[in-house]
Amino acid sequence: MILLDQRSGVQLGKFLDVSPQSIHQVRTGKAYRDLWPELPRVVPERQYVKYEKKVDDSKLSCKSCVHWWQGRCSLEVPEAGGAFAEDCSFYQNEDDGCND
Repeated sequence: MILLDQRSGVQLGKFLDVSPQSIHQVRTGKAYRDLWPELPRVVPERQYVKYEKKVDDSKLSCKSCVHWWQGRCSLEVPEAGGAFAEDCSFYQNEDDGCND
């Protein structure tokens, strides 16, 4: 029933008295995939897109990061300094606060 029903996961979950996460797991094949293998499991399209801002890499510097404090990285990243900001996963620009 879950695989063939057109209702949303929330609506079907309320009807069957189960969580929407359970409905999602069955529909995507994360749960009960061995039952009725002939019925297709559908992975819904990604609804949330991560915001990625394009930045000129020549402007990236640890000194322009919000975590740079008193001449050093406040997160204690040992490689911090100079152009390491291009490779740092914690880098945040002071101007916009978005991860780059």
